[in-house]
Amino acid sequence: MQVSSIAKNIGIGSFTADYNFTFWDTGLIKIPNIGVLILDMDSTLIDSMNTQSYLIDVISVKQKNPRLKPEDGTILPIKAPVPVKKKVASDLIYQLIALILLALFLIYLWTKRINEKKHERELESIKASSYEIALKKLKKLKKIDLTLESNKKIFYVDLSFILREYIEKSFFIRTLEMTTNEIKENRFLLPFDERSLDDFLKILQISDMVKYAKYDSEEFKNNLDDAIKFVQNTSKYLDN
Repeated sequence: MQVSSIAKNIGIGSFTADYNFTFWDTGLIKIPNIGVLILDMDSTLIDSMNTQSYLIDVISVKQKNPRLKPEDGTILPIKAPVPVKKKVASDLIYQLIALILLALFLIYLWTKRINEKKHERELESIKASSYEIALKKLKKLKKIDLTLESNKKIFYVDLSFILREYIEKSFFIRTLEMTTNEIKENRFLLPFDERSLDDFLKILQISDMVKYAKYDSEEFKNNLDDAIKFVQNTSKYLDN
């Protein structure tokens, strides 16, 4: 049982003291005597008295209102405390969002840098391999039997293709799709010196005229040597 008092002055010569009783259990409860002190304005004791003791039968809410019955017929349980939701400070939320965005940005930069380096290595590998492949293919042309007339045309077709393929894969210029005249008109796209450009165009023109011109074995050898020198001399531009 819990007792709390509320004092009220209701007029001159009259004073009322109200008490609130809170019970935590049911059954017969005895309210004890309560001592009352009557004081003067200067807190001098005038008189005192004791209240009468009372017996009170405390009943449950179920008994007071039969409709409020639990399923097992027992007294209704005390309601649990209402949970208090913790409020997360808005500043903390903003900080977390900022940290997440920063982390994502750093991951993006790191991934981009790795991809760029990987792409550079791939380009270097392509350039290096295209140079080696071109030299290897050109050296294979030395094995062609040029005493056969049909092989002469094959020789120059392969020679022209190897040089065009080398330039396209090394410098990313679509020379395989261009005619000799188109390459000549767009020679400024090729990052070579004038002498190397002239040697390259000369080999292409000779290859185009193989149907109509006759060349001896020495001429074939010279053109092949010029093609090999062209690839070797222009390999220095692969680093640019």
